[in-house]
Amino acid sequence: MAGWGATSNVRAVARAFTQASKEAEKKCAKKNLNLAANILRKAKQNAPVGESGNLRRSGRIETKGPTTSLYSQIWVVFGGQGTGVDYATYQELGTSFFSGKFYLLRAVREYAPKFLPANREGFEEAWDKAVVRASMSKLI
Repeated sequence: MAGWGATSNVRAVARAFTQASKEAEKKCAKKNLNLAANILRKAKQNAPVGESGNLRRSGRIETKGPTTSLYSQIWVVFGGQGTGVDYATYQELGTSFFSGKFYLLRAVREYAPKFLPANREGFEEAWDKAVVRASMSKLI
């Protein structure tokens, strides 16, 4: 019978850490989406404003996959189909006639250093919670 108790404890610990992994993934995905929103906000501030302001208004976040997953893809986009702004790339990178404004690149450079710490923080919080949960229920 001693083996049965040890096996059920191992299973309970495994469940606690599996749950922690799911929580960590959701936290990190949310932090990534928040970083994308901050990048968008900063890029809109940096974007050149012409007479219409269409370039700034065309900025948006696009995602592919569930936003609660680390496997989702998140893009900050300006211009494109249906926006009436077909010059966003030229404003960002420039042409042979004028230099680029780099409004998006400057925003990404500002927030890129925060990407890994935000993900590490999300995982650490979830794992710490799992260890506490497991130790409180006398699983480990």
